[in-house]
Amino acid sequence: MDMPGRQYSAGNGYRYGFNGKEKDTEEPVQYDYGFRIYDPRLVRFKSVDPITSKYPELTPYQFASNRPIDGIDLDGLEWWRGYWEKELYGNSVRIRVLNAESTVDLANVHTSTSSNFDKYVMSVYKNEGGSDNSYTVVKNDKGGKTKYGIIFSTFKLFAKKDLGISPNLENFKNLTKEQASKIYHVNFWNKFQGDRFQNGSIAYQIFDWSVTSGGAIKQVEKVAASFGIDIKVDGKLTSAEVDAINTLNQKNFFENIKKDRLQYYQKIVDKSVAEYFKKHPNATEKELKKNTQKKFEKGWRNRANKIKFQD
Repeated sequence: MDMPGRQYSAGNGYRYGFNGKEKDTEEPVQYDYGFRIYDPRLVRFKSVDPITSKYPELTPYQFASNRPIDGIDLDGLEWWRGYWEKELYGNSVRIRVLNAESTVDLANVHTSTSSNFDKYVMSVYKNEGGSDNSYTVVKNDKGGKTKYGIIFSTFKLFAKKDLGISPNLENFKNLTKEQASKIYHVNFWNKFQGDRFQNGSIAYQIFDWSVTSGGAIKQVEKVAASFGIDIKVDGKLTSAEVDAINTLNQKNFFENIKKDRLQYYQKIVDKSVAEYFKKHPNATEKELKKNTQKKFEKGWRNRANKIKFQD
């Protein structure tokens, strides 16, 4: 008797079983796994596992290490988790196609095979000086020691976790662009779901702002809330929140982010100048540009303004 829901017919052209393996046409019902032949009538392979000596706890005729629920037998040798596989670097996903007949529809999946990150992080390096000897200690810069735009305190947070190196000053001075990119990708770009934004210029504006300011994501969330989006202002943009932002008029949202960014910088400068005036009421413009956050004002403004909206 046929089992309900377990029949499938695709004519003579269907050569593959449910496990993605090709039917052996020389026998009525058996499938070629590469290293062994599987007979579904016997519910077992027809020969001993070639690497059975490595797994004495398993029967030599086992299928998928006796784990048929959460995996498949890839080639007659080893179990493989067959439902999905992800590489934890950014949002990259590895898709493994087991035979030429397999297809996957990614039309409605937000993860893509390309990302704007690589393009925008190079622009960030250019803004931050860009050279391989970009380690700097700028007087009156509250960020302190900096390399490729990453301040030392940020490096200490992620050096061990993301780079596998000790968070000391020597390693910070020797930080490479590749290492800096990983910190930026995992802890900046992915923090606000950069690849999920449909408009690249919006993602770039947010990314560049977050490099210069720790509170940037919260400010973006406040801008989104002003458009009527139900959003939590916590510095952690969720997928659903980004999807809601994608429904807005993108040019209007971009311009509002840039406007808020410029105002954010102005408040920092004004506060710094006011504090300096309390101690030095007769300070000149030259003194202010030397001893307060006003020295960064022009650079910050230029940085925000040069990012143009593109559809």
